[in-house]
Amino acid sequence: MLKVLLQFIISRLYLVHIQNCSKICSYLMAEELNHVKSVQKCKELREEGNKYYKAGDLKKANSFYNASIRHSNLNELSHLYALGNKSAVQFQKGNYKSAIQIISFIKSAVATNLIICSKFMEKLEFRLIKCQEKLNDTDYSHHDKSSEHHTFPFQNPAIKVVTLPNKGRSIISDTEIKPSEVIYCNRPYAATLGISNWHLHCYNCFNFIEEGIVVPCDSCCEVQFCSEVCRNCCYIHNTYECSLTDVIKRIGILHLSLVIALKFHYNKNLEELIKFCCDDSKSKFNSPDKELVNLIYSPNVRYMLLIDGEDKFELINKAFPVLSEMHDVPAPTAKKKINFTLGTLAAQMLNNASSISYYSSHLRKTISIGSGIYPDLAIMNHSCYCNTVCLFDGQVATIKSISPIASESEIYNSYGLDFEKHSKDHRKFSLFEQYEFVCHCDACSNDWKRNDNIRNVECPNCEQKFAFYVGTIPSNHQCKKCMLITDYLGLLNELDMLYKMAYDAFEKLEITKVINIMLLPSSQSKIKILNLPDSLLLDWNDLMKKSLIISHSKQSSSTHSHSDNPK
Repeated sequence: MLKVLLQFIISRLYLVHIQNCSKICSYLMAEELNHVKSVQKCKELREEGNKYYKAGDLKKANSFYNASIRHSNLNELSHLYALGNKSAVQFQKGNYKSAIQIISFIKSAVATNLIICSKFMEKLEFRLIKCQEKLNDTDYSHHDKSSEHHTFPFQNPAIKVVTLPNKGRSIISDTEIKPSEVIYCNRPYAATLGISNWHLHCYNCFNFIEEGIVVPCDSCCEVQFCSEVCRNCCYIHNTYECSLTDVIKRIGILHLSLVIALKFHYNKNLEELIKFCCDDSKSKFNSPDKELVNLIYSPNVRYMLLIDGEDKFELINKAFPVLSEMHDVPAPTAKKKINFTLGTLAAQMLNNASSISYYSSHLRKTISIGSGIYPDLAIMNHSCYCNTVCLFDGQVATIKSISPIASESEIYNSYGLDFEKHSKDHRKFSLFEQYEFVCHCDACSNDWKRNDNIRNVECPNCEQKFAFYVGTIPSNHQCKKCMLITDYLGLLNELDMLYKMAYDAFEKLEITKVINIMLLPSSQSKIKILNLPDSLLLDWNDLMKKSLIISHSKQSSSTHSHSDNPK
């Protein structure tokens, strides 16, 4: 079934990924390799890790111990011995809580009447005591964060979804939103972990687990999990993908399309729809189902391009199970139309994928670890100067504001293009080529360009806009509209000083101090006099964005280890 779905997706995405399809099809025709669990291989990898451990190369030792775990079965002796070796690495690196977590896991496994070497257990008990002494907390109770499954609020009550002309559904603020407020959180409908991160992160929740407990897959030796809960929840991998990991490694972004297809196929509650698509009596169904049938029997690419991205999730969700049943239906014309419709929708859905990333303080940049389809995130429209930032905790996306958002104003996301970094022509070409729309945001409509020699301000009373050359900014300027006199020179000097204080704190990675400075009532009241694209306001919002990303990474349990453990 998996191979059939792969071939179907690849054939329908040919027009979008024409340069890769011949290569991918050849991979599919090749015989798949099935990695077999091996106690001998597990032992060899563990012994190789021991060599690096004795040589003092803890990073390579840890890597080999993780590989040994992936080649073992859960709670077998080979699995527990490799975990024990790994606890020694964590102890030597000073990661005492990780070592305690691993040792506690081994002890709980041994408690289920598993026979294990007494000398090995004595070493673990000694290491456990040493870890507790180092933490100065002999009553430390093991707390497995990897098995936690948090619940997240869907959205801030200050936002609402509306339909705007020429934009479709959009998100706007119902009341004023302050900087750093959480707008909403969203779990992905489907997500895939990048191949280079299979040995660093949990394959199910994407939590970083290189230094914590590693639970191997039941069958393959390629992926790993942070807990038995995550392993059991990853039904798509366990049911379909496990024997084809070598093929999946080579198909790139098409892996996400495959997971979407498999997730839809796994839904067993659509028998009525399947009967409906093979039956002429369709009146008993509601309009969304009729819309699906119209697409199947009268496919129209232009019409499908007009469907909102988030609506495609529902349509394709209903359509894939139909495809899986249609191979037994003697209706070649209908089947051909279904293939056409589903292929077009699947190709378009890849354009709605978001990059899942974390911030590395070691590399001082954001690093992508995978891709996901976020239905609620897809509602947000693009702006070349957006007012939000997307933060990730494992797979969960959190949207926060980076600047004040007035009531009834639209909330924007960025599709990866910024007016400061990319020219208007480049943005226009890239957005239309990938997302098939022309951007009409303020930055594009007004052709914003950064100019450090001009200060753009507005009257704090009536919002009348002014522009002054640097060096000619008046200390007392009277607005011709409302007659208010404002000391722009004094306010801008104070803002410059606040920005320098915040930037100095940022350079020292004192992120809490940065955010506190930028959220001061005095800062927020002064920042309102600036008007985009003023260079100070651009720098101010950019610093807020970076600070929120770093702050979220430090607070997140799933990314807490990233800063010190770059790939």
